[in-house]
Amino acid sequence: MIWLKRIGLILVIISIGTVIDFGVHSINAYLYEPLPYFTHKIAFGTFWALVAYIVFRKFTKTPFWMAFAMSATTSILLQTYYFVLEHDPFGKTFLFMFVHFFAFFIPGYFICKKYTNLFIDEKVTK
Repeated sequence: MIWLKRIGLILVIISIGTVIDFGVHSINAYLYEPLPYFTHKIAFGTFWALVAYIVFRKFTKTPFWMAFAMSATTSILLQTYYFVLEHDPFGKTFLFMFVHFFAFFIPGYFICKKYTNLFIDEKVTK
């Protein structure tokens, strides 16, 4: 049951980050992306954020670093994927690596902080 809660909260983090990202992409026609881009980001982001959680949970001691690890892993892998597919030119890819990081980090930090008991392993902090 605890894993379903973690997965659900990670899905919430990525979904909020995707809404923020949608807002950024809506600012300018150059930044526009079609709707499948955002639905893919939710699935891809949730999967890689969960993988990052599993990998880094033994090493992170605070909600800040857990949110940082999940956001950085997800944004770097997401933008690498888009760059390899030649979806975005390099400049746009590099810019959105930071946009995605902050879009995922902001909700990630507050959710990890509120649910510290789910995201931070007590054995690591002692």
